[in-house]
Amino acid sequence: MVEFVVKDCALAVVATGRKAQTLRELRDILRDVHPGCVYHHFWGTLLRPQFAEREYNNDFATWCHDALHDGVIAERLAVVDPADFADLELLRQELIEVIEERLDETGEPVFARTDQQFNFSRSVTVVFDTHRRLEYADELAAVVPTLSVGSIFYHFVDARRREPVGVDDFRAWLSSLGPEHEALIADLAGVDPYFESLYTVRTRLAEIFAKHLSPKGPKAARKAVRRATAVPIVGPSAGLMERYAAEAGRDAVDQLSQLATRLAGQRVVHVNSTPRGGGVAEILNWMIPMMRELGMDASWEVLEVSEPDFFSATKSFHNALQGSAIGIPDRLLRVYEEVNARNADRLRPILEPADVVFIHDPQPAPLLRLCPNRRGKWIWRCHIDVSHPNRSVWRYLRQYVTEYDASIFSADDFAQPMPHPVFLIPPSIDPLSEKNQPLPEEEVRQVLTDFGVDPDRPTLLQVSRFDRFKDPVGVIKAYKLATRFVPSLQLVLAGGGAVDDPEGEIVLQEVKQTAGDDPDIHVLSSSHYSDRVISALQSGADIVLQKSLREGFGLTVTEAMWKGKPVIGGNTGGIRLQLLNHRTGFLVDTPEGAAMRIRYLLFDRPRMQEMGRDARELVRQNFLTTRHLREYLTLMVVLTHGNEDRIELA
Repeated sequence: MVEFVVKDCALAVVATGRKAQTLRELRDILRDVHPGCVYHHFWGTLLRPQFAEREYNNDFATWCHDALHDGVIAERLAVVDPADFADLELLRQELIEVIEERLDETGEPVFARTDQQFNFSRSVTVVFDTHRRLEYADELAAVVPTLSVGSIFYHFVDARRREPVGVDDFRAWLSSLGPEHEALIADLAGVDPYFESLYTVRTRLAEIFAKHLSPKGPKAARKAVRRATAVPIVGPSAGLMERYAAEAGRDAVDQLSQLATRLAGQRVVHVNSTPRGGGVAEILNWMIPMMRELGMDASWEVLEVSEPDFFSATKSFHNALQGSAIGIPDRLLRVYEEVNARNADRLRPILEPADVVFIHDPQPAPLLRLCPNRRGKWIWRCHIDVSHPNRSVWRYLRQYVTEYDASIFSADDFAQPMPHPVFLIPPSIDPLSEKNQPLPEEEVRQVLTDFGVDPDRPTLLQVSRFDRFKDPVGVIKAYKLATRFVPSLQLVLAGGGAVDDPEGEIVLQEVKQTAGDDPDIHVLSSSHYSDRVISALQSGADIVLQKSLREGFGLTVTEAMWKGKPVIGGNTGGIRLQLLNHRTGFLVDTPEGAAMRIRYLLFDRPRMQEMGRDARELVRQNFLTTRHLREYLTLMVVLTHGNEDRIELA
């Protein structure tokens, strides 16, 4: 008897750098783009976070509707069913013909906004062995409800590309067992994954298996339990991974273990500019221990900097790359180059023999060129949005970063075209860190009281550096507008800085001046709080804001959602990746928009609580460390074992 091998999968997303702004450009790029792009934009959307059914079932249709405002072509593309085509080339040709028909009907081309262009991406599919083996059909009734959405995708969606074409793995296996399951197979054929979320598909499959099969047979129950618990957590100590399994699920941790088997013993070095302050340091604080736990020789190096002008230069880089019309004087560029040259002399014995080196952001970018005898793969990890940079500054930086083996950006919209693979990996939070652990209510109330905040009155909170791009002054304006409707409202601005941000004190003074003598505006500097205090402030707030004007990602959004808080965020950058507008919070463009949403939520407490529950679940599924590290390890496997479209892990 042939066993049913239960597998799981995840998609690593690779940007192509190709973008379309009109329907004609979409057609032209479709003619020769990597076939993996066609697959990704049809099926990859199923593995993205969502709580509602999709209006359109592929990215092409959605973009034509949302960006081109052409409902006709959106509907025509939406009815194209990829399951009807034997291969991706036939599907590609159908898309082109549908678009050409619409082009014949229309006159002048419609242009999407520059920030709404269609970004072509492709997927690398990583297939995991769950170590579950099924011998009897009845076992499906017990196992299917416990499968991850990745398993559902692999066996019920991705399987339709494999032989026999158009048939999912469940029907193929049941057919091999004999004719007694024909009614079950017929019901499975009636489930269409194209219009429903994978969670809905899993529920429908579970109902069908429960209808036709018995999950309570002794063989089924005994087999399912034995297989589900048979996988040990690898690494020098199982303690840390077990704790992550409790938060993110054992399947998520087992995926890390399977990827790590291909990377065991590799020397991995991360380099950034500061050991604390900002999201990069927070990420590396958890990533290094997890990599070590999984058997890699991981380390974290920080640039040694004694010249204040270095951080003046890199702060100018940060602002210019996010679109500010500023230049960087030659004097500061010389300091930037000299500091990197000096650090290269110190770090060369560590970096050159490493198997994989991650260089974070512009500050250490020249190090690759200064290590001529390097033997491993080097990746530039850009945490900021460089979609519309100051061109002269980008040209200067580009000479360094194009020489890397790969780049990582948080989203396709943030990236610049590169001559090497560009991976799209959103950041995450560590559920085990002090900042993200649940706190006793008594402690939360005490922290608020210590800062003069009344825990029994409604409170707004923004946690971020005192940086103009974070718009703390705009937050104060939104608060003042909202107090017209909620006079008892309080605002806490918990800011601070990092050692590589010399403008923080200047912005802090602007914030204090705008706040004036309002006793209900509480401006806290970094000397006031620890991670535990920040956690208490987030837990005690009614609504959390992150009203950024530009944002690479903004981990404070995810931190707040993990605590079950609705977030009002700026309609920009990485905040768009985290917030599901009207489901886990609101995206706004102005202080007036923020004030309107504050009023709405404070007068509808049940809705606010519902948003908070959805927000926490969204983070659990998509923005925890296990997903983040899985995508880093996938990138490493792809670069060190060949640029494959599918990686099968035994």
